[in-house]
Amino acid sequence: MFNSAFEAWEARQVTRGRNWKRRVVHTIGFEGGLVVMLVPLFAWWLRISLWDALVLNLGLLLLFMVYTYIFSLTFDRIFGLPASAQG
Repeated sequence: MFNSAFEAWEARQVTRGRNWKRRVVHTIGFEGGLVVMLVPLFAWWLRISLWDALVLNLGLLLLFMVYTYIFSLTFDRIFGLPASAQG
């Protein structure tokens, strides 16, 4: 769902292509959405505060931010940019 929304936004942009800034925005948006959805779930599941769940999740968050950035860059290089990013 996030990628579909991002590509819809991207299709409305004047500048085409995916530079590092656009990739960082994608990565932060994707991971931010996961944090918003998963931290409350972790807090409830583990019966801890939201703050404690966020702190527990920080290591995974940082790891997956780097992974998401590298994955999307590699995916686009192998399969090409989606229509929303092409000129």
